[in-house]
Amino acid sequence: MSLVELAKSAGKRKKVFAPRSRTGCRSCRIRHIRCDESPGQCRNCTSAGWECEGYDVHRLPWGHLTRTGSGVQVAIAMTPDERHSFSYFQHRSIVHLTGLFDSPLWQQHVLQMCHADPAVFHAVNMLGAAHQECELNNMQLVDAAVQSHQVYRFALQQSARAMRLLNQRLSSRSNDPALIQVVLLCCLLFVMTDVLLGRYENAWTHLQCGMDILEDEKTPPVEPSLVAVFGRLDSQAALYGRSQKVLRILQLPQFQEPPPLQPFTTFNQLQSAVSSILATGNRLVATCLNLPESSYLIHYAQLSLAQARLLSRITQFHVHFNRFATLYPATLTEKQRHGLDLLRILTMGHGLVIKISLMPDPLPASLLPEFLAVLEAHEAYIARDAHYHHRRPTLTTDHGIIANAFTLATRAPDIPTRLRGLAVLRAWPHYEGLHNSAVATLLATNALKRHLRENGMEPGPALRTTKQDDAFIGQFLRRVRSGAGKKHVVPLIMAGIC
Repeated sequence: MSLVELAKSAGKRKKVFAPRSRTGCRSCRIRHIRCDESPGQCRNCTSAGWECEGYDVHRLPWGHLTRTGSGVQVAIAMTPDERHSFSYFQHRSIVHLTGLFDSPLWQQHVLQMCHADPAVFHAVNMLGAAHQECELNNMQLVDAAVQSHQVYRFALQQSARAMRLLNQRLSSRSNDPALIQVVLLCCLLFVMTDVLLGRYENAWTHLQCGMDILEDEKTPPVEPSLVAVFGRLDSQAALYGRSQKVLRILQLPQFQEPPPLQPFTTFNQLQSAVSSILATGNRLVATCLNLPESSYLIHYAQLSLAQARLLSRITQFHVHFNRFATLYPATLTEKQRHGLDLLRILTMGHGLVIKISLMPDPLPASLLPEFLAVLEAHEAYIARDAHYHHRRPTLTTDHGIIANAFTLATRAPDIPTRLRGLAVLRAWPHYEGLHNSAVATLLATNALKRHLRENGMEPGPALRTTKQDDAFIGQFLRRVRSGAGKKHVVPLIMAGIC
């Protein structure tokens, strides 16, 4: 055959069309190019400098083998439901868990351990299923709607499988050095799933189990990012009277004179300092509210000293924060720059929380300018984030705005400021570790309605709640109080009890 004939025959060949991918990111589908479906942001977008618009939940893959971010297939036989839940966790949950701050725990270690350990794999499926169900219900799961649902039963099934595999490993008395990491990671996944499903007693149990392991002197070194998450959750548990450290708070080293803060040179140093301040402050607030009145008066001088030291440390923090923000902005990623603003308003609001922690209600009107400054900073953060609404995480283990906004909505000296605090809570439905913005919103709403009625005023339309709202908050109050006296559901609950 001549070259001319070869050219003619080549020109007659039919183009072979590959099946169109329906699970790629929105950016790749708009551009009609193949997407590699990497978690969070696909490599096509990041390498070309495009903004990756993320993945649509209803398009998440069901039938193909799931890959980790490094492209390694998970070598575990999966049922269709497991494939879907793992894909949801990989493409949705991890993106949300790292939506505020990057974390090697969620971006690397969890996926690696899923590949290596079946117990972690099943625990991840459990969390993925619970997260999906929560998102479908606007982060408000009610018993009647959940326990009969297939996803709920699937999550319980995966939980049972993970627990059985863990028990087998533990009963074998294996000397595997990775066993402690596996147990701690499964504890964390159980905590987060139980919180999403409203099983708070189970969540407290798993959290305390993890903290006991970490505080055991015989425990070998643990991945720092995993330790950090447990520390944040334990500091939140103090606000529910579920951290053992609350009972010995006045003897904790944090309440002695701490060493001066050193100037920050990295974002991680800054983030670590904020976590330390919030952990100490949460336990101080919980201690103030948990102490009986007789003990409170006895320890008032010591509590006042602890309060003054913490406020001084927050002042030191802001000095070093401003220096870091001036000298090192070029070293930060886009997410870190966004996170820098969040860390600023977190400590700003927490300073106000600490300042009023020893003050009874009603607070004096002279504090209104400070409340307004904190409120406006949070409103500005929400407004700046409005353009990226689809990126706001619905699930995170990082500290966020819920506690500050709840304080604004329940303790501000005037009603308009409280209503604006409620609007901040409503603007972002999500979980921050043990805190749920929907719970905080409804508790603050009930507290404000009660306050208005006690003062001869009728609540307006802005404070109306639905039957589903009432069922959800009633379920929360019953479950979080389970096994504890009224004093052990503070401060979130005591401020919002009807």
